[in-house]
Amino acid sequence: MTPQLISLTRRYVTANFLLAITALSCFGQSIYPGQHKDKVRVETTSSMRAHSFDLKDVKLLPGRVYDNLRRDSAWMASISVNRMLHNFRNNAGVYAGLEGGYESVKKFGGWESLDCDLRGHTTGHLMSAYGLMYAATGNQLFKLKGDSLVAGLAEVQKALGPSGYLSAFPEELINRNLQGKSVWAPWYTLHKILAGLIDQYLYCDNKQALYVASKMGEWAYNKLISQSESTRRLMLRNEFGGMNESLYNLYSVTGDNRFRELARFFYHNDVLDSIRNGDLNMGTKHTNTFIPKLIGEARNYELSADDDSRQMASDFLNCMIDKHTFATGSCSQKEHFFDTENFSKYINGYTGETCCTYNMLKLARHIFCWTASPKVADYYERALYNHILAQQDTLSGMVCYFLPLMTGAYKVYSTPEQSFWCCVGSGFESHSKYAESIYFHGDNELFVNLFIPSELSWEEKGLKLRQTTQFPSADNTAFEILSAPKNKFKLSFRYPSWSGQPTVRINGKKVSVKGNPSSYISINRTWHAGDRIDVTYPMTLRVETTPDSRSKGAILYGPIVLAANLGTEGITAPAPFSDPTVRNDYYTYNYNIPQHITDKLPFDIADIAENILPTDKALTFKTRDGLTFSPLYDLHHCRYGVYWDFNKAHSMTKLNPGEICEADVTGVISPETSKHPKAFMTLPGTENVSAVMFAFQNMNEETLFKMQPFRDKMSALGVALVWIAPGFGQEWDVRTGVQTAFDDMLVALAEKSGHTEIKDAPLIPFGHSAQATMPWNFAAWNPERTLCIISYHGDAPRTNLCGYGRSNVEWGRNRNIDGIPGLMIMGEYEWWDARLRPALAFRMMYPGSCISFLGDAGRGHFDLSERTADYIARFIEKSLDKRLIDGQLMPVDPTEGWMAQSWEPRQKNRAKAAPWKEFSGCRHDAFWYFDKEMADMTERRYAETLDKRPCYISFLNEQGKLLEYNPKGHCKIIAKIAPNSDDTFSLKCVFTDSTRTKTVNSRPNDIIQIKYVSGPAIVLDDGTFRIDRNHPTWDNPRRRGRITLCAEAPSDKRFKETVQEIEVLVE
Repeated sequence: MTPQLISLTRRYVTANFLLAITALSCFGQSIYPGQHKDKVRVETTSSMRAHSFDLKDVKLLPGRVYDNLRRDSAWMASISVNRMLHNFRNNAGVYAGLEGGYESVKKFGGWESLDCDLRGHTTGHLMSAYGLMYAATGNQLFKLKGDSLVAGLAEVQKALGPSGYLSAFPEELINRNLQGKSVWAPWYTLHKILAGLIDQYLYCDNKQALYVASKMGEWAYNKLISQSESTRRLMLRNEFGGMNESLYNLYSVTGDNRFRELARFFYHNDVLDSIRNGDLNMGTKHTNTFIPKLIGEARNYELSADDDSRQMASDFLNCMIDKHTFATGSCSQKEHFFDTENFSKYINGYTGETCCTYNMLKLARHIFCWTASPKVADYYERALYNHILAQQDTLSGMVCYFLPLMTGAYKVYSTPEQSFWCCVGSGFESHSKYAESIYFHGDNELFVNLFIPSELSWEEKGLKLRQTTQFPSADNTAFEILSAPKNKFKLSFRYPSWSGQPTVRINGKKVSVKGNPSSYISINRTWHAGDRIDVTYPMTLRVETTPDSRSKGAILYGPIVLAANLGTEGITAPAPFSDPTVRNDYYTYNYNIPQHITDKLPFDIADIAENILPTDKALTFKTRDGLTFSPLYDLHHCRYGVYWDFNKAHSMTKLNPGEICEADVTGVISPETSKHPKAFMTLPGTENVSAVMFAFQNMNEETLFKMQPFRDKMSALGVALVWIAPGFGQEWDVRTGVQTAFDDMLVALAEKSGHTEIKDAPLIPFGHSAQATMPWNFAAWNPERTLCIISYHGDAPRTNLCGYGRSNVEWGRNRNIDGIPGLMIMGEYEWWDARLRPALAFRMMYPGSCISFLGDAGRGHFDLSERTADYIARFIEKSLDKRLIDGQLMPVDPTEGWMAQSWEPRQKNRAKAAPWKEFSGCRHDAFWYFDKEMADMTERRYAETLDKRPCYISFLNEQGKLLEYNPKGHCKIIAKIAPNSDDTFSLKCVFTDSTRTKTVNSRPNDIIQIKYVSGPAIVLDDGTFRIDRNHPTWDNPRRRGRITLCAEAPSDKRFKETVQEIEVLVE
């Protein structure tokens, strides 16, 4: 496509490039229909249902909203113009202070630091905010500050040359963007500067600002308009903020068609064409890179009546309100869209980027002008009160980046000089312009959309109106006509979607109200000075559930989201303020939520009115258990809860730590018993369960779960232990229904124990031998819930050499276990290199996998030592510490761990374990470990056996003779035993030669201990056991009377540890 065709074409062929996203937003005021009539050369050509007032026409009166404006104005007034211009002056070579001397300028940090690609964006924000604050308050200080910024930028623009380029960074950043090279988002920053200059002209009548803005526009036109189509597409892959919107606005105030042509150059096909074609699936794209593009389309519709632009903007807004909005009116998690089919999953500590809500309100305001839609006005109120108002700290005036909705989180605020995030800039603007959407007007109609204390002057009609109210602390608002036009006109009061039947009185006389919620109450009459209108909007408590759950939701009173104050435990300095020493800490913030905090409420949604009761304080409620709820916008410097799991079952008495809860696995019939398997859960010693470790009846699963030191460690960590007998799902083939049966089992255990958190708790699959493939496959099908994986004396991930002797389940092309720690353990005396090598190959095939390996030196296949159990416990503890952050599972980055060489028996020389990036050994023959501690624990195990001799053990029969040893058997020694009358039996062991046919005196026999492995037996003392006829296997014909035990001897200076298993068949 030639440059000439580019300048004439409205639409562009869809690009195949992926959208590059960054953590930014776009701001700066738009021009709304009806505003700035004396400054607009190209007016709105489309039909409008409502028009905006100029901000100067509406004056805020004291109240809760005004308090935010006042705090915002104090912060804005304190900011030094010279410091804000410093980076611009340095970039242009303009005098900026004697660096290092007495006249040096103190530098700002954060996103305004000299090495940040976005430096200068806050100057643009502040020009907009100073203009807005001047219009809102009439305070000359803000005009003077704006004038100073504009004058300083004009000086910088002149110094940078005749092209008109203006920024705090060199033009080379723009060149890098055009070349597709790495750079943050230079057009985003230029948009902010351009928008701020336009706002200075519109709100402060600063004509120098318009001149500088026009020069910037000319530079951009000359820079871009002759670029090739491929370059244009490449450029638009990077975030460009609202350049299209600001260029449409520049076209509107200058009439220069070049700027409209350039605005259309920023039409982003990859994003907008799909919306134009009716596809509103945003996937996981960066939310606030999306929204500004639609604001630009809204301006295009207003200036050119382009129906495609109108449809795109309208469809997008409705989709956002209907599907992507939290109860607070906010959207996005970690700045991105998410799968709304799993809405509850994304209620975390990183919800609601404030800039998204800022821009959504801008888009909503445009569309309200087109439609006068009460639905749009309802959304605007919700987002304004519950997000924008809630963003600002009432103590310091600082603002937060995210509005976290995870129970137990708290708001993380900016700092005065070291943050300057995008949401700081939008915050300057947001809290300056509360008055902008209280009122709108038609030709002969006044719309009252918000109930905020204010005065309106509609000079064109000769109307002055004062609104006084304590809303939302009170449910009524009053309007007084200070001056009125001579002719009839219509007053239309919003009838909110949340309101009961409103009551309207004119001069004390009740009038009839018609209409339904989410509509307007319109009164058309001749009004007179002194007339008073009183409107009451009844408010009630209600719950808004998430789209994916009928029992999870947020509590609202009227339009106000109520949050529970959950205290300040664990909030230590610098919290709740951002730590300037940590880069963008809000994005990975660890809230360190105390374990006792829960999102459970012990009643059903239908019973909310009986369980959450009003107090003497407005908008404050308490549960019968003493939990206090108040508006989210008033909760600061404390933890809080917004979304709740409502269920009467939560009022059930929880089982005590250590108690065992049982539940049938109703989705499975065991072929061993022709009955449902049974799950046995041992609860931890913590108030809530942090994770669930589960295993199926086999062998060492039972060994581990009965080891008291291991149980104690899991109890302290909050890990519940679930043992299922008989076992099922060796392959974990979800096509057989095992997943559904397992999930239903967890629900049953949760309900029976009273620990409902078990349903969604992170899971730790553990399997031994024939069950050792299951943990890998379970994780591959449940990556979002698997905390870590333990495959004991068994299999590598995705191997076809499975412990159960059949082919493995195929994972498919896209399934993996990246970021999930996995531990494979293999005993020395069961060594089989063919089982180990697939694990190494898997780790190389999947670089994001985190596979650890422990060669269990001196051990066999059927045994599990206490120190190996301790190793497993430490691995689980590390997994909890590294992954479970504020209730969310975070992936592990293997490159941040350690590497150690694989091990094999009789190995002599080993590469030294080291951090991932420093490991000098062969990476094809090495495994990953969490850290130095785990790597060292592994290496010590190997070093202890080096150069030591093996020794051998066997068992004696009642006559004192050695039992037969079958080297080809799975269990090498089998003994049939008739127990004593009291169901006891005893065994003795001796050291033997390697054939287990001769006893030897190399070591004293009394150091040998016989340990329990599995089956219906109780250990009485070393060598003596009692039959356990209450064991779950006793009713299992296949397993009744089968007991596995293991003799073991410790290592010494000459000999390695040694073990010998035995299967006891009770006659």
